[in-house]
Amino acid sequence: MELELKNDALHRHLALSRKMQKVVNQCQIARQAGEELLRRLQSQCDELRAQRAEAELQLVEIEGDNRHATDRTREELVERVNRCLRGYTRWEVAAQERITLRELELREAALMSGDSRSRRRVAKRLDAFLSRSQDAIANLEEEVTAVLRQLELRSRAED
Repeated sequence: MELELKNDALHRHLALSRKMQKVVNQCQIARQAGEELLRRLQSQCDELRAQRAEAELQLVEIEGDNRHATDRTREELVERVNRCLRGYTRWEVAAQERITLRELELREAALMSGDSRSRRRVAKRLDAFLSRSQDAIANLEEEVTAVLRQLELRSRAED
């Protein structure tokens, strides 16, 4: 009987050892699968990091291109505004000169019919008109330059 009890205990111990070995084998398989999964995840993570770094480089390049295009556009705009303001200035001066010249021509016609003293007065007025026209052109050019400076300062402040 004792032998049977020992035999039964031995069989139970053997069955338990087999079960434990089976569990150990399953744990090793699970550990290996986990390690393989971890390696794949690390590989994917490395690949994603490389893609992110490439995307960041592309972003820096695109931002640089955009900055360059913005600067070029701003310069073109300043140049166009400059041409426009200069054209307007010239037109304004020319219009004022035509009006004043017409008035002077009418006065000249009236004064020319007079004596030499009247003629000298006309000559002085014509000289004064020429001087005022040149001053007006200079003043308008200064105003245009000031406006352009303000535009450039505002553009830089917005950056």
